[in-house]
Amino acid sequence: MRKYFLNFFFWFVNMVIIACHHKTTEKGEEEVTPEQVQTPVTVTSISNEPLAEYAELNATSIFQQDNIVKSNINGYIQSVNTKKSQYVTTGQTLFVLKTKEARSLGNTINKLDSSFHFSGVVRIAASQSGYITELPHQVGDYVQDGRMESS
Repeated sequence: MRKYFLNFFFWFVNMVIIACHHKTTEKGEEEVTPEQVQTPVTVTSISNEPLAEYAELNATSIFQQDNIVKSNINGYIQSVNTKKSQYVTTGQTLFVLKTKEARSLGNTINKLDSSFHFSGVVRIAASQSGYITELPHQVGDYVQDGRMESS
């Protein structure tokens, strides 16, 4: 055990000596200190004239968070209350849908029983504030439950 300890100790001492050995610079080389490094600076005055040089860069910007709006019923879009790139707030009505049953029956149920107040109209509201980036449906489109997607 003592033999292993001595071998480890000598190995460790050698590693410390090698690690602490500083690299010497070759003849003719000087070490550069941060004070010697200078950035070239051009001083100019304010002028009101066209740019002499410019660069056009292509870029695509995207929103980091998407909130997809989906229909919770089967029905027809009766009205779209927003347009692309419009800012909407939480709770704002985006779409008004009319169920396919209400569209086919019309006002027949209300004529039979006036206390029922059946309209079949459902309002789809924004769950979060943000900008409308896509509107794939228009007035009169039939959408299925969970299929109307707008972000």
